[in-house]
Amino acid sequence: MLVCGLILSGVSSLVFQVHAFWWVALLWLLAGAGGALVTVGGSSYLTRLSARGALGILSALYALSMTIGGAIGSPVAGLLIAQYGFGTFGWAAVILTAATVLIVITWMANLHGDATQPTSIHTLGGSIMPAFRQPMVRLLIGLRGLPTLFYGMLTVLMPLLINDLSGSKVMVAAYGTTTLVVASAAQLLAGKAADRWGARNPTLVAYATVVVAGLGLFFGARSVAGLFIFGVLGIAAAWSLSTLMYVWVADGVPREEHPATFGLLHAVWSLCMIGGSILGGWLVRLMPGLPFLVLGLVNIAPCFLAMLYYRHKAVEDAAHSAHSLHRA
Repeated sequence: MLVCGLILSGVSSLVFQVHAFWWVALLWLLAGAGGALVTVGGSSYLTRLSARGALGILSALYALSMTIGGAIGSPVAGLLIAQYGFGTFGWAAVILTAATVLIVITWMANLHGDATQPTSIHTLGGSIMPAFRQPMVRLLIGLRGLPTLFYGMLTVLMPLLINDLSGSKVMVAAYGTTTLVVASAAQLLAGKAADRWGARNPTLVAYATVVVAGLGLFFGARSVAGLFIFGVLGIAAAWSLSTLMYVWVADGVPREEHPATFGLLHAVWSLCMIGGSILGGWLVRLMPGLPFLVLGLVNIAPCFLAMLYYRHKAVEDAAHSAHSLHRA
């Protein structure tokens, strides 16, 4: 899955070599498909690879590596485009993708054999609905989707509002840099806490932080300092929840069902990013702080979903232990 996703991403980089609208549209669609395959493949590989006691910190490092890659790649891309143009940048992206595919094929162990029940290509599409029908997966949809609505709204509105109030692009850049640093540190902290104490309590703390950030942004929507501080806090909490998602799946979903579950959760994430952006843009026209209040308070619900999720897990673990003792 990783190889297929990377190949599609590499092919999509040819978009900088074409000029016809329909070719551009097709290649960007391939880019989206490739990104989805890489996301699902990488997530499933991570939960199979990890020793159970270290999944939290591994998830944080996995997310952090993407942040660092983006931080390094963005200025390099800008330099290539400024010096040599978009065509050269496109070929550089193709070469980089090909090198990554070679690394995956050569050095990454094939963990498919660890799956209890391998899924054939003919039944792959049909595995999503059975996953959706599971109560634990439906709870995961709520845990993943509701904070993503808040995060999608933040990514669109925060730079615009800070720019409107301050009139400074430097302030917007400082906000972006501070967000990357603080959110990355929060991911590492959340992952380490999940490994040491379990994911339930760090999850509740992260959701409570989202609610606090939403309230702070509502009352501080006309202040640059308020937007800056609570915006950074809200994104740090959202990134922490993204790290904890891998632990949620590993805690409550059988390993052979991880790919279908991650695929479903990635679709939920995509839809909620779009929904949060649109809803935030609509609500901000009524009142600057309204989208933060509404989508912040919505994240009270996942606190109860998280408690229910881990209560279900405790019941299932107890039933499994009793069954094992009975067989023994």
